[in-house]
Amino acid sequence: MLTLLSLLLSASPAMAEAVTFRSLDKAWMNVYVDGRQVGELDSFDLQVRVHLEPGVHRVEVRDFMDRRVIDSGWLTVKRGQDLALGVGEHRGLLVYTDPRALSDQAPSSGGSCRAHESHHVRPGDPGSEPVRVELHNIDGTWANVRIDGRLVAELRGPSDEQALRLAPGVYTVQISDFMDQRVWSTGQLRVGCTDELRIGIDERRDPVVYNDPRAWI
Repeated sequence: MLTLLSLLLSASPAMAEAVTFRSLDKAWMNVYVDGRQVGELDSFDLQVRVHLEPGVHRVEVRDFMDRRVIDSGWLTVKRGQDLALGVGEHRGLLVYTDPRALSDQAPSSGGSCRAHESHHVRPGDPGSEPVRVELHNIDGTWANVRIDGRLVAELRGPSDEQALRLAPGVYTVQISDFMDQRVWSTGQLRVGCTDELRIGIDERRDPVVYNDPRAWI
């Protein structure tokens, strides 16, 4: 069963490359790309096919029921190269067509930007345009998000998404449990190297910045 997003991703094959996820054991699993669910694998639907732009994408396979991560990695999609991946509850992700395309480590990115060297950029300064920051609640546990000590988002329920805008700079981010205020993760977020940041939040691990892994430190 393909989600609407998966169908939309598949609608422009001329602009992207085909990536196919095939079930190895008929287990019920959800497939995520860059923090968004693109399809479901189960005993009836054994294949999910999407089209992705060339570049590096964060791929995750999660249990259908409790949303725990079965396997994840960084998938490099090249121009003119279709990819086929096997997905199993116990075997995780396997790339048939090019095993080197999947890596456990976030890709390194050369160069630098102002956000890596400064704190907050003042309004009116060059490069001060606000950046859209999307927060994705991956595992469904209720969470509060604070930036520089200020509550900016309350994530409620599975797949909850909220967005805010931040000026380029370096911010301290704290993610805590909604009920007992237990801190899940604290770190710094560097904003300004991309026009947008998409962040996946999960109680079990540190946040993942899908489109700029170096942004979370």
